[in-house]
Amino acid sequence: QQDRDSFTLVSLVDIHVSSKNSHREVLGVAGFRIMNTLAHGKVLYVDDLVINNKHRSQGHGGVIFDFLLEHARSSSCKKLLLDSGVQRFDAHRFYMSHGRMVISSHR
Repeated sequence: QQDRDSFTLVSLVDIHVSSKNSHREVLGVAGFRIMNTLAHGKVLYVDDLVINNKHRSQGHGGVIFDFLLEHARSSSCKKLLLDSGVQRFDAHRFYMSHGRMVISSHR
């Protein structure tokens, strides 16, 4: 049984401050859970990792992904797991460039 309270949302926000005004812009967000699985034990599962279209290819995804990896390590997770649709070529390229690999295919 999955505990709804275990879902965590993190965001990367750019804050612009000037003498006339200030505003915040969300650069990216990630939703994840720490859970125990029969196959892998304690894991950090990434439900969503989304970068604002205007800010892609600027390293923001890497910052969030590095945070997720470190959070998994500091939480004693054995693995970081995620699913990505077969049609998500850009996502696959991103994850592979960050040391991830395809380990299974779901139907």
